[in-house]
Amino acid sequence: MNHALDIFSQVVLPTNQPIHLFLLVVTSLFRSIPHADGLTAVKHLLKTRISPAVSTLVRLTELVLTLNFFEFLGEFCDQISGVAMGTKMGPSYACLFMGYLEWQMVNRYQGPTPEFYYRYIDDGIGVSTCL
Repeated sequence: MNHALDIFSQVVLPTNQPIHLFLLVVTSLFRSIPHADGLTAVKHLLKTRISPAVSTLVRLTELVLTLNFFEFLGEFCDQISGVAMGTKMGPSYACLFMGYLEWQMVNRYQGPTPEFYYRYIDDGIGVSTCL
């Protein structure tokens, strides 16, 4: 919380025009990331790495995603989408995926941009002076 307050205290907004506050909330992010899209994001954002090789990191990510079984109501199930809550790589994977989506949007969007935008995994906040 203190980190967020520090960030917000440094934001300088124009005083001569209306400002618009917006929130970003992604529902069920961890369990709804399609494996193929998540692995594409991992490949894209790690492509500049030399060691360990990107292919190794992508394969390890794939193994964590696809070899995830759990018991529910006495039956064993295979999680076929998303990353399991509680998996150590879950927050990093979700953040990386969201970063990839943001990168795609920023590269395609031609309109005005917010004066302030900050995201923590699947929640974001921003301020804009444009409608």
